[in-house]
Amino acid sequence: MPVHHTQSVLGLLLEQMKIDFKTFSSDRKHLEHALVIAKVLAQLGGISGYQLAADSAANGTTPAQRWRAAVVLAHLANINKTTLQAASMDPVAVLKTMAGEEKHEGVFFVFVDQVHKILKDRAAMIEIFAIAMDSKHHSKASPGNRSSMAEIFHAVAVRDKDKTWR
Repeated sequence: MPVHHTQSVLGLLLEQMKIDFKTFSSDRKHLEHALVIAKVLAQLGGISGYQLAADSAANGTTPAQRWRAAVVLAHLANINKTTLQAASMDPVAVLKTMAGEEKHEGVFFVFVDQVHKILKDRAAMIEIFAIAMDSKHHSKASPGNRSSMAEIFHAVAVRDKDKTWR
């Protein structure tokens, strides 16, 4: 398939995803679908899902909305900082807030796991995990462990701070 044809097909798919994102994000019943689309858009460098992800991280009514929001925000944090600043977007700040305030254990686990797997900025990752370690909701080690989950992720991030991302 010629390059120009492939690019036009990808452009059409991207435009359709943006339309689908608007449709799903306008209906409270379909916010999880909208967050899935926002994740793909963020992976492709699109920032249109930021507000939904930031709102869902703080106010998501289901655990799935909150952990999906964290995944979107981690992908958004990998986008060029100048682009994010120009749009007044700070996904790392939202992730830091989530690190300290998320109460649900399952959401918290997915949050730290996905931030570790997705976020390329090791310094930001270490800051997020430092806040997570101090979380009043998850600061205790689970039975049989000496360290909390956040302490383990923080130690790994600090250990790997000078390594290139994946």
